[in-house]
Amino acid sequence: MVYQAIVASLVMTFFNIGIIGGLQRLMHGLDMDLENRHLYPWRTELIYGAYEVVVAALLLGLARYSSGFAQALLVDLQLVVIINFTNAFKTLPAIIPTVLLNFALFAALIGHADWQLALAVIVYLVWLAIEEAYFSPFDEHMMIRVLADLVAGGGFWVLMQSAWQMTATMRAALLIGFVVATLGSFTYMILLRREHLIDRANARDVRYDALTDAYNWLSFRKAINQRFEQNADLSLLALDIDHFKQVNRRYGHPTGNQVLITVVDTLQATLEMIAPHAMLARTGGEEFMLILPETDAPHALAIAPACQARIREVLVPLEDSDAIRVTATIGVATRQIEDESARDLYRRADANLIAAQNVGRDRIGTGEHEL
Repeated sequence: MVYQAIVASLVMTFFNIGIIGGLQRLMHGLDMDLENRHLYPWRTELIYGAYEVVVAALLLGLARYSSGFAQALLVDLQLVVIINFTNAFKTLPAIIPTVLLNFALFAALIGHADWQLALAVIVYLVWLAIEEAYFSPFDEHMMIRVLADLVAGGGFWVLMQSAWQMTATMRAALLIGFVVATLGSFTYMILLRREHLIDRANARDVRYDALTDAYNWLSFRKAINQRFEQNADLSLLALDIDHFKQVNRRYGHPTGNQVLITVVDTLQATLEMIAPHAMLARTGGEEFMLILPETDAPHALAIAPACQARIREVLVPLEDSDAIRVTATIGVATRQIEDESARDLYRRADANLIAAQNVGRDRIGTGEHEL
């Protein structure tokens, strides 16, 4: 038994670590939703599920032409693989078909589907639904998820013991291998998930302003150049919060930071309603740029006052129950035939902003007149 247990533990642990490593590479290549705005994340997870089903088909295909300990070991491998994948998945629309396909492959292996297998499918799917609702993500509920995985493996072999006529020694060796592989794979998945989250956070930090969560200057520069090449109609709004330095001097930088955060949140909400394809970037202390792709001058001149009006409604509460109101001045520029690069558009928007500020505050500069 000792020899079989060691073999089962080593083979299952290292095989599953390799499969999980492949899953990690898929995630790094496909999971680029840094904003968590993907409406259908299960579509990406279906690709992960297809990867798992291919692995399961190979394992169970080999098991079909094996016997004894080797056959049971391959089935045990497949069981740990599906458990690992359901831990990694986030959405039931991806989990359910993957699990059903695995059980269908298993039914094909044993040559029939009886009530025991149907019961195993139902119980497992119900538990997965509970996990996703109350114990997700898996690394935040480690003890419960590990115990559930171990119970699932033990319960599977109890239900399936009639399908495999094996000695108690062989069954004990496979259970030991299952426990070792499950614990080892789970630990490895936790490490990989934390690395993945760090990588995503680092990638986000490169593109976004840490304080306001708007895009940063680097993202703006890249985006405006791309939009300039792609859009004949392209407008740019240069926005500056009026008298912001006075806010910092009078109320302190923490209050000033809250003003910036509130203004950005307000602008983002406004743009989602009136210009959903717009991009908002913080390009300086209290300076922002709004890229408006496929937007001509009349539409840009309608968007600017709408943003300005919403900013006037901003209220930033103070500790003494008072609140700060702010305004913003905006420079508007639209791409012209003579513009050779995005830099020309940017300079004109900035110049129109400065011209409006020279006249006063809470204004809109267009290059022709200030509103």
